[in-house]
Amino acid sequence: MLTWHHNRIRMHSRISRYFTAIAQHGSMRDAADALHVAQSALSRSIQGIEQEFGVALLERHSRGVMLTAAGEIFLRYARDELTQIQHLRSELEALTGLRRGKVRIHAVESLARSLLPRLIGAYWAAHPGVAFDIKTDSSDHIGKAVGDAETDIGLTYNSLLAPDVELRVQLREPLVALVAARHPLARAKVITLRDAAAYPVALTTKASRSRFLIEEACRKAGVSLSPVLESNSIELLTSIIERGHALSFLLRLSAVDRIEAGAIVAVPVRSELMNRGTIDVLTRASRKLAPAGEEFVAFLDKELRSYRGGPKG
Repeated sequence: MLTWHHNRIRMHSRISRYFTAIAQHGSMRDAADALHVAQSALSRSIQGIEQEFGVALLERHSRGVMLTAAGEIFLRYARDELTQIQHLRSELEALTGLRRGKVRIHAVESLARSLLPRLIGAYWAAHPGVAFDIKTDSSDHIGKAVGDAETDIGLTYNSLLAPDVELRVQLREPLVALVAARHPLARAKVITLRDAAAYPVALTTKASRSRFLIEEACRKAGVSLSPVLESNSIELLTSIIERGHALSFLLRLSAVDRIEAGAIVAVPVRSELMNRGTIDVLTRASRKLAPAGEEFVAFLDKELRSYRGGPKG
């Protein structure tokens, strides 16, 4: 009987994985390549589900496939099923004292670049059996991914909460001026936006939450910034800063490694708006995380607070 149930779980899990991959790639061929299965096997599995329910889940066309209204509903349940199977596996392993499972995280690059590697490394010291699946994206897309159960944990900056998303951890984290150690402003205890405007400035793109705060703060202060470079790459921005080509306004945590190495200095900015930003840890409101995910949320809360209280530059 147990073997029969195990086989049923595996079959349902396989179909859910197949369908979510097709929805993600918009193509049977691309989904089959990503799953390392034959396209014919993928097609037969979906056709079997369509015959079982008596509805079309996909619209086939020359450029790929699109979900029908029924397919959108099926996708939601497929994602839920994959999440529940992951939770089942994690909870059963927890009963035997094992600490395994996979934690899926979508994070903004400013927190993923230098902070997440050290956090995950520290977490592995106590939980070496836990695997991670990390993707970087914008705060808006991360919130949607959490709500759609595409990820377990969202790590965002100054996010706007959707109804199906729960705020688990929130910490005030101001935007600071990041400058090279040899920059004229590096020794300042605090600067104004007008001080910064006298030097070349590199900024994140207009779609980012941090750029919105910066522009609102500049408007309130009557300061105009003309960036010499705009990018959605935090790695590029911090490299430009380190080389002394420009300063930028970012989270201190986005360059914590270079700050600790003495290559970059974080200088506080006298701006009420730029000091209002928050680091937000999000989960789906209607689903409890698997044990490994819950432990990592608690770990994030503790470690983020310790980093926030650490050296400022």
